[in-house]
Amino acid sequence: MKEERKVETERIDDLPVLIEWLKQMKVDAIIDDHTHAHGLWGGISKGLLGMTWIAHMIMTGDHRKVRLNEMLQGNRRSLGVMLGCEIRESEFNDDRLGRLLTDLGRGETAEDIEREMSAHCIRYYSARLAAVQSIDGDAGSAGNASPDPTGGREQ
Repeated sequence: MKEERKVETERIDDLPVLIEWLKQMKVDAIIDDHTHAHGLWGGISKGLLGMTWIAHMIMTGDHRKVRLNEMLQGNRRSLGVMLGCEIRESEFNDDRLGRLLTDLGRGETAEDIEREMSAHCIRYYSARLAAVQSIDGDAGSAGNASPDPTGGREQ
């Protein structure tokens, strides 16, 4: 007798790329460091919850809580693989998202998170500008100059 196979498809679009990008920025860890779940909070952490919501907002341009929950219902298996944990049906309900927003919206918490994310994610480079010559032979001004690839270090 031939065995039947059940095929499930989930539309994930850019979600894996966004989740990985936000993980590299340590968004989930930063949110977890600045928010605390009470003893009955089960399932995924507030950091994973927030990171997934941010990825969803970037992907869809929609910040509404109900849309995130709808997306979850169609992508629970894939999302669980991306986050490395099992996703329960109730993970992204309005109550959990509302509690996360309340925690993130506290003045001191919001400022601390913003400061830590900025310090972690913004890079700056020292650049020495050198005059360049255009195709028609005129010397360029500093506005047309390109950064020195050596960063001003002696060769």
